Amino acid sequence: MAIILSGLPFCRFYVPITPMAQSGFFHSRGLLWAELLTLTVVIPFALYLHSPRGAIFAALWLILLYCVLVFRRLAPGTGLRAVWDGAALREWHLWRPILIRFVISALLLIALTFWLVPERFLSFPRERTVLWGMVMLLYPLLSVLPQEFIFRSYFFVRYRTILPTPRAMFFASALTFGFAHILLHNWVALLLSTVGGFIFAHTYHKRSSLALVSAEHALYGCFLFTIGLGYFFYSGAPHTW
Repeated sequence: MAIILSGLPFCRFYVPITPMAQSGFFHSRGLLWAELLTLTVVIPFALYLHSPRGAIFAALWLILLYCVLVFRRLAPGTGLRAVWDGAALREWHLWRPILIRFVISALLLIALTFWLVPERFLSFPRERTVLWGMVMLLYPLLSVLPQEFIFRSYFFVRYRTILPTPRAMFFASALTFGFAHILLHNWVALLLSTVGGFIFAHTYHKRSSLALVSAEHALYGCFLFTIGLGYFFYSGAPHTW
């Protein structure tokens, strides 16, 4: 049997649901809520209280591993290609609203940079060009892709029984994504991540493509690091609250 992902309109990602995936561990609402809260609230808050250097990426990749293993049991017939949906990257009608939204957001983010840290504007690519180039290449792979699989691809499939409406799924995905950034210890990262959570959840709502939403996330993230606001998203930055 196949269902349309979360019942959301415009979604083209079909997930086969087997009898195994409908019973036991996969069917318990209590365990689903416990898992959701543990992955998106408890672990980020624990890292907020005590987050030694390197712990954030280690936690991110351990959570990713867990989500991949559970996802494989949820949808054993769904391969990486279906989840990735790279074809979405070649569809202009999907990119047009993304790019318009990004241009408007970019102007606001530049203004925010000059308000908060004007001395950091473009300092990263100017002063540490090689490291900046490495971040541009590795950040989408090491940070963006795991986050989007967890908070979009996995989230929209795993929790559809406890978040049965499009509105509930949309808000839960966006708000938990934003809250997870509490571990960075500053309001800028928390605020921008929450706004970003709504943007990325909206994109995934329109077309459940991991490739498309990861590309959009990487676009914003790389831009933030380039203009100077990436300082607030670096785990080694001094705490600001």
